[in-house]
Amino acid sequence: MSAPDEGAGNNAAGSLSCEQADIAYKTSTIVEVKVVLVYSTCLEVAISTMQKRAFDPLTVGEVAKRSGVAVSTIHFYEAKGLIEGWRTEGNQRRYPRFVLRRVAVIRIAQRAGIPLAVIRDYLSAIPIDQALNKDDWSRLTATWQALIDERINSLLQLRNDMDRCIGCGCLSLADCPLRNPDDQLGAQGVGARLLEK
Repeated sequence: MSAPDEGAGNNAAGSLSCEQADIAYKTSTIVEVKVVLVYSTCLEVAISTMQKRAFDPLTVGEVAKRSGVAVSTIHFYEAKGLIEGWRTEGNQRRYPRFVLRRVAVIRIAQRAGIPLAVIRDYLSAIPIDQALNKDDWSRLTATWQALIDERINSLLQLRNDMDRCIGCGCLSLADCPLRNPDDQLGAQGVGARLLEK
């Protein structure tokens, strides 16, 4: 490949786009220094844009779309104190970008069967104006592990005992007289007593 003359190289390097700089960097040696400068500038602009975007607030619609929940769910989470936003001068809701992680954690916890009140209690220990980090997530999951294990055991017991007397007091199944004669389990409390052990 023949090297371009210096005049052409100077003009080319002075007006290169980021994409052209990448190509020129790989194919030319004469304009290499200028191309590296253009490439560095492009990289600085890209990093600056990413940093700025990280702090750009999101509308309620953007939060809902990105997190995969309905706008009404975002409003509900805010009403329950799980997330926090603010109003612009035009009375529109805005949220920090890191609210996306908080919404993701809430959804994961809900899928695991953890009640919103419990989620709120645990999230209240984390400042609402900062993103959840890896340590926060580790603390939450360690705490929720026992709740999840308890739920798994309860579901397994329910699955295994659905066709037998569960101590609910109906006395309609064939094994009710054996497992709960005359609804004696009712004296221990309400609900399906054999499932709540």
